[in-house]
Amino acid sequence: MNKSNFKFEDLNYKIEINNNLINFIGTIEIKSLNDNFKEYIQKIHEYILNKNFKDIKIDFTKLIFMNSSGIKVIVEWLLKLEELPEEKKYKVLFIYDPQILWQESTINTLLFLNENLLSKKAINQ
Repeated sequence: MNKSNFKFEDLNYKIEINNNLINFIGTIEIKSLNDNFKEYIQKIHEYILNKNFKDIKIDFTKLIFMNSSGIKVIVEWLLKLEELPEEKKYKVLFIYDPQILWQESTINTLLFLNENLLSKKAINQ
């Protein structure tokens, strides 16, 4: 994963990476252990560490829905930040659309995981 631009695609969603911007698009409904979402997230985490990014942006504005299994994978990813040595930790800015109601409440809950590394920004603000 040396490229700065790449994407993961599944049936109902895609994740596009452009340097330190990660766009989630579509609908993430994990229904089985065979879903690739967890693997994609692990590869994104490794990419961030390999690039030595100190901050990333996660754009949910084009993500219509994510079920609780998908949110759990995101939580597991964010908890990995705690385990990293200080010099490897990176900040995460969630970009969301306040018109998509689940996004703000979910992101607000995620922010409790680490107030120092996680933040949010609504589009049009």
